[in-house]
Amino acid sequence: MLVLLAAVNEGLGAAFVGAFDDDEVRAVLGLPKGVRPIGIIPIGFCAERPQKLPRLPKEQIIHYERWKDRYIGRWA
Repeated sequence: MLVLLAAVNEGLGAAFVGAFDDDEVRAVLGLPKGVRPIGIIPIGFCAERPQKLPRLPKEQIIHYERWKDRYIGRWA
C-alpha cells in the first residue's frame, strides 16, 4: 500500500478498491482471460480538501495481553 502513501505525499487522492466487476475491469484494462484483478487503486486530484478525522486516544486502541471488557460491544 506504499503507493497510497506516496500519492498523498504528492498531494493526490488515492483509494484501494476491492469490490468491482472483474470482467468489466479486465475489458477496460485489456487483461487476458487468465488474469483476475484483485484490486485497483484510482489516483487523482481530490474535488474537496480532505478533513482530518478525530483520533481515538492511544489508551483506547492499544491493548496489552488481553482485550479489556470495557471495549466489548463498542465495535461489534
